[in-house]
Amino acid sequence: MARKKKREKINIRSSETKTFFGLLFFVLSIALILTPFVKNQAVIFVHISTLLGWPSVVWGIALLSISVPLLTQGKSFINTVQIVGFFIFAFSLNILLTFWIPIESLDEVATLQGSGGTLGKSIHTVVNNTVGDILELVIILVLVIVAFSFITKIEIKQIAQLIVDMFSNIKIKDLKSKIDDSLPDDSLVISGGDDIKVDTEEKEEEIKIKDGQSTIHEPITTMPVNRHTT
Repeated sequence: MARKKKREKINIRSSETKTFFGLLFFVLSIALILTPFVKNQAVIFVHISTLLGWPSVVWGIALLSISVPLLTQGKSFINTVQIVGFFIFAFSLNILLTFWIPIESLDEVATLQGSGGTLGKSIHTVVNNTVGDILELVIILVLVIVAFSFITKIEIKQIAQLIVDMFSNIKIKDLKSKIDDSLPDDSLVISGGDDIKVDTEEKEEEIKIKDGQSTIHEPITTMPVNRHTT
């Protein structure tokens, strides 16, 4: 008599559990990716857009990279380090997009939806109040570089060297000449004392001309008088 095959117990490592979470993450990732484009179509999209802003697209890609190996039972085009890189990039993008928003506009929902969302606002406020603008920007750039290194599998020192080379090739004189060349010929130029002097001379000449015109007298013509002698 053939023995019945034991059914696999459902646990965190079972295929049913992986498939369930894979489908859950897949649906959520699609919703996150579509949110910036259809945020007014449903209430759920409005809440996601307010929470994450435009970086919801990157958050969706990060969740999608998790759902694929769960649905394919381990077969994936991306590894764990790259998945972590996507999450770091999404996190840093929330802060970066909020960093440039004026303080008085941080309470506007529409502004947050178009930037880093309430998540970016909360993190930006805490970090900025702790370390200030400059250090916050440095931290954000470091996170972006680390995320880019994880995603592309390029070493951080190579990325840092590339950035150094880019800035070292930029000369201040060349930058100034390019800015000057880009200005139109009839652009507004703030002049110094020479322009003031020329303007003063022009006004003096105008005054002299007016005074000269006022002193010119027309000749008085008299009719000849015929004197008759008697």
